[in-house]
Amino acid sequence: MKIDALLTLEPDSELTIANESFTYSGKASVTLEGGDALVWLFQADGAMLAIAPDAEELVFYRQLDEQPEPENEVIGYQGKEYEFSYEDVGSVNDVEGDAPVDSDERYGFSDYESSGG
Repeated sequence: MKIDALLTLEPDSELTIANESFTYSGKASVTLEGGDALVWLFQADGAMLAIAPDAEELVFYRQLDEQPEPENEVIGYQGKEYEFSYEDVGSVNDVEGDAPVDSDERYGFSDYESSGG
C-alpha cells in the first residue's frame, strides 16, 4: 500500500503491519518542533503508525504494558536491549476519528531501537 492510500483510509480499515493486524480508528496531523510534518494513525488498543509523508518513512509503535526506565540511554524490555535513537516534541494540528490525542496539545516522545532496527 502506498503512503497516499494510508493517508486516506476509512475508519475500521484493516491492515497488516509487521505481521500484526492493525484496524485504523483515527488519525492526527502533527508538526514537529523542527517543522517536519507527521501523520499518526491510531488503532483502538493504542498501537500507532507514524507516517512522515515527505520522507516516505513509516514507523510502527506498540503500546507497552509497563513504562521501562532508561539506563545510560538503553532500555531493557522483554529480554532485549533498545538504544536511544531519537526524541522530539510535536504539536497536534488536527484530529479525525477516534484518536487518543487532542488538537492544540503538545506531545514529547522518545524512540529506542534494537540492534535489528
